[in-house]
Parts: sequence; C-alpha cells; structure tokens
Amino acid sequence: MGAIVIGYALLTWLLRDWIFLDLLRKDHAERDTLLALWTAIFLVKALRDPPMLILVLKQRFHILTFSSLGCALTALALCFMLTRTLGTTGALWGCCLANCFR
Repeated sequence: MGAIVIGYALLTWLLRDWIFLDLLRKDHAERDTLLALWTAIFLVKALRDPPMLILVLKQRFHILTFSSLGCALTALALCFMLTRTLGTTGALWGCCLANCFR
C-alpha cells in the first residue's frame, strides 16, 4: 500500500505546477510544503488503516470508537493551535501529527 501512495505522490509532485496553476487556478507561496504535508497525511493514513481492519474483523468497535474520538479531538486541538501560529501549513501539521498518534 505504501508503494502505491509513493507512486501517487511522485506523480502528483511532477504535475504540481499544472495542478495548482491550471487545475485549481491558485498560486500559493507554500504549495510545495502543502503538497508534501498532504502526501505525508495520505501515507500515514494508508499505512494505519490495514491494522485497523484487524480490530474491525475482531469486532473491537469500542476500541475503534475511542481511538477515533481521541484522534479527532487531538486533530482539532492541534489544527487550531498550529493554524494560529503557522497559518495554512499548521492545519496540515495538526492533521498529520494527530493521525500519527492513532
């Protein structure tokens, strides 16, 4: 799964100028940083989800519920604090860090 994410990230990185300028019609000063952070979030989620399926198969829904709740609350707090200090990239850092704790 990680190889697919890295392949997708590489393709997205090579097409980043077209994606931002032509497709989205936005020119962000930090577009490389934003794209790298989105790739990190995507990679963390892709590597985290298969072990979570084991809990689903074992019907450990209470554990999943509380871990999801904790991750969501952590993400909200981190996104709020980091957005105030770092701006747009802070929100992505908050999501990435919260998903790493899950």
